[in-house]
Amino acid sequence: MKALLLNILFVLTSTILYAQTTIQGYVKDKRNNPIVGANVFIKDSYDGTTSRPDGFFTFTTRKTGEQTLVFHLMGFKDSEQKITVGSEPIEVSGSMEEMFLELAEATVTSSRYFEASDQNRATVLKPIDIMTTGGSNSDITSALRTMPGTQQIGEQEGLFVRGGTGDETKIFVDGMMVNNFYQRGTPGVAQRGRFSPDLFKGSHFSSGGYSALYGQALSSTLILETQDLPEQSTTEASVTSVGVSADLNLLAKNEKSSFTSSVNYMNLAPYYNVVKQSKDFVKMPEYLNGSVNFRTKTSKTGMLKFLGMYGTSAVSLNENSLDYLGNKDFADVDNSNIYTNLTYSDWLKDDLKINTGLSASTNTDKYYTEVRGDDQIHSKQGVKYGSQLYQARTVLTKYFSNYFELNFGGEVQHVAENSTWRDVESGSDSVAGFTDNFSSVFIESNIELVKNLKARAGVRMEYSTLLQKMNIAPRLSLAYLLSEQEQFLVSYGQYYQKPNREYLYYDGLDYGRSDHYIVSYQKRSSLRTIRTEIFYKKYHNLIETVPSVTNGGYGYAKGFELFWRDKKTIRNLDYWVSYSYLDTKRKFMDYPILAQPTFAANHTASLVMKRYIPELSLSTGLTYSYSSGRPYFNPNRPDSEFLSDKVQNYHNVSFLLAYLTKIRKANAIVVLSMSNLLGSKQVFGYEYSNVDTGIRREVTPLAPRFVMMGVFLTWGMDRRQQTIDGLL
Repeated sequence: MKALLLNILFVLTSTILYAQTTIQGYVKDKRNNPIVGANVFIKDSYDGTTSRPDGFFTFTTRKTGEQTLVFHLMGFKDSEQKITVGSEPIEVSGSMEEMFLELAEATVTSSRYFEASDQNRATVLKPIDIMTTGGSNSDITSALRTMPGTQQIGEQEGLFVRGGTGDETKIFVDGMMVNNFYQRGTPGVAQRGRFSPDLFKGSHFSSGGYSALYGQALSSTLILETQDLPEQSTTEASVTSVGVSADLNLLAKNEKSSFTSSVNYMNLAPYYNVVKQSKDFVKMPEYLNGSVNFRTKTSKTGMLKFLGMYGTSAVSLNENSLDYLGNKDFADVDNSNIYTNLTYSDWLKDDLKINTGLSASTNTDKYYTEVRGDDQIHSKQGVKYGSQLYQARTVLTKYFSNYFELNFGGEVQHVAENSTWRDVESGSDSVAGFTDNFSSVFIESNIELVKNLKARAGVRMEYSTLLQKMNIAPRLSLAYLLSEQEQFLVSYGQYYQKPNREYLYYDGLDYGRSDHYIVSYQKRSSLRTIRTEIFYKKYHNLIETVPSVTNGGYGYAKGFELFWRDKKTIRNLDYWVSYSYLDTKRKFMDYPILAQPTFAANHTASLVMKRYIPELSLSTGLTYSYSSGRPYFNPNRPDSEFLSDKVQNYHNVSFLLAYLTKIRKANAIVVLSMSNLLGSKQVFGYEYSNVDTGIRREVTPLAPRFVMMGVFLTWGMDRRQQTIDGLL
């Protein structure tokens, strides 16, 4: 490594000695605030630099004559200026306009931007994309299910990626892991996320091969970045067919701090009373969520953010019992959740940046079930789960040159879990629990090895006091630039994850592990993107529950994916197509043989189309999702035919209409959306009686369609043009 650094230093020194012209100046936004970290470079060359905390930049070039100077930074529109390079120093200033992040893979030719990074391979969602994707109903993970690598799972929450379970995808908010991202509900029904897309300025979804800065996810990561300061104070409200919400956003007069509070109440009783559901609800689903958000500039480049959230939910229902015919299975679920997140970022020096944070969260789930007959109750069960997660994390980024940067840091987590099982008949309780102090350190370098070849190499080390084991996870990515818009990438990494909480009560367990091998090609212009990726994953040490709980499980996942997005061919039409082929098998849990798991389909595909009609101020969205039939467990089959049956193929056509208008002094967006427009029958699996395996029932959505109507109002700022800009 020392020899490599000396070689890099020699190359950089030689470049300086033979430079002919110095180019320098400042980069600022529309408010005349300095922009830090902007990539400034001469187009079609590797001559460039990155702006300092005060917005100043300087670099030298051997180019001569008329050139194009490019200013680039994720979250801002690219800016270009024509300059004439001679022998005299050039003073030039750049102005950049903030924008929403694009749903596409970014490819930038600046030497500071490393094409082997997650940002280049990840899918990036902006809030308007989430809200205008047909069928998503403004839910982040629902919109992500139109991306390659994801599965169409409708009977449980979570992102199921490349043969992985929903628990193998971890979600982070400003770098801090979220333990309970989804609402609680009844079994057999997927739940929404707790977090509104409006909280975030960017959502980076990596389907595999992610950075050493993150861990404890065998399959993938979803990294959410919260909003910075708003442009001005606003008041917002919405009324929909399923609930109401209100938001207050206050920006200080000096525009250096802001405070936001919001409340969201959902009660599905009015909707379910109109639209018949397949389940008999005793208490209709009801959710109440509130949040506060404080952001302040601590310096020209420093930002302190606090996010606090509280939520409750309750639901109960009856369902015909499969084991006790003529009786009802009653289930009651209550949940309360608190999540807090405090983060700070700043430039300590011109070449050293810090990102640090603290997070605390608690979650309580109460489940009560019984079998109700006409004159008796056959069984009663009560369970209470409580969990707490406290974590701290720091990441330092050191820039040695335009061609070499180093990320290093660590994190600690304290996890406490407790469970209480109540014998309803006797009133006695059985209590169990555990605590774990989990720590990790990581280091990762981004370096340009030679022209057009860039690398990201890192290693992550983790230790769990509960497991009493340490792991070391190396990761490496190489990117070769075929042209300014094209790249070829190969990636390898080892990924570890603790067993799920229900198994951590057992002694002697180890981490699960997956090895990722990825080869990808992508080409991107401002209006078109194509990406294809081949992957292979090898699973080790998965949890087996028969004949005892051990780490004897294993498996694999392999396949290829294709993503194409086009905003050029037809004016005001944005569409994308994704396709995934997956071949995966596992022997884990109670599987008697190596088999394709119930959550994995061989073929999945999505077509998303969005059209904005300026003359009518109308946005339209249409989404078609498909997946081939997934396996389901049939207890009437012998072990040799385990999971050999499959449900029918999945089809879903959803649409969305959004009309931009004004209602008195409020700027308004009127929305109508419907999932499964054609009423296709959707079967996710089957439930069998434990008494008579000849009796079964289908696992289906609560209703053939879901319709959402709503009005979203804003006072104090006209977001309609901002929305239009995001749609075009």
